[in-house]
Amino acid sequence: MKIKIKRNTILCLVAAVIMISISNIAYAIVYGPTVSWDYGSGKTDLHGSYCPYSGTGWMSFWNENGKNLLNVRTSNMLFNQYAVNAIQNYMNTKGWYFTWDISNTNDYDETIDATGWLSTNLPNPKIDIEDDPWPFGNGYNDETEVVALSLVNSSTAYYVISQFEDKRNGTSGGTIQTRACMSSKSITGEYNTELMSDVPQQTFTYGKNPGQP
Repeated sequence: MKIKIKRNTILCLVAAVIMISISNIAYAIVYGPTVSWDYGSGKTDLHGSYCPYSGTGWMSFWNENGKNLLNVRTSNMLFNQYAVNAIQNYMNTKGWYFTWDISNTNDYDETIDATGWLSTNLPNPKIDIEDDPWPFGNGYNDETEVVALSLVNSSTAYYVISQFEDKRNGTSGGTIQTRACMSSKSITGEYNTELMSDVPQQTFTYGKNPGQP
């Protein structure tokens, strides 16, 4: 007995295999060096009473659908109870909220552009991207910030992952810094920085070649 397979059936099977193959394509991700800070779990007012005492992270680079992208990651961000109490006091007395800021150090740099994509487990996050300095930016969103509208706690390891489009053309690199801040809500609904740590918690540098640290 011969089994006949119609031509249309074969074409459908081939198409299915191609689709599965495409869906399983893994983008090659390049990782930059790990950048960490640790002020000690007994930290009080050092670099801001609201500042997490430790954290770590890195940058990652890849190409997706012909577009070069990079992520800036901060993981294992830990607050002690002193910082939690300080943040709660600012929330109750001033209406200020803990904010994590990710910024290009050069407001007029054209090597990266924030996409607005961000992932975090900070409580009740409000995400914003900006083209600094307002209102005289250059068309590149060089800052991403996430405001925690609810109170953090001392038992959770927090993370923030922000995404930028990698616009480098082989001529120059740049620097991104992350920093703890406290922000207030303006009459326009945006959140403006009231306090910021006197030092960046992380400083990431990248070279001139797209897709590479």
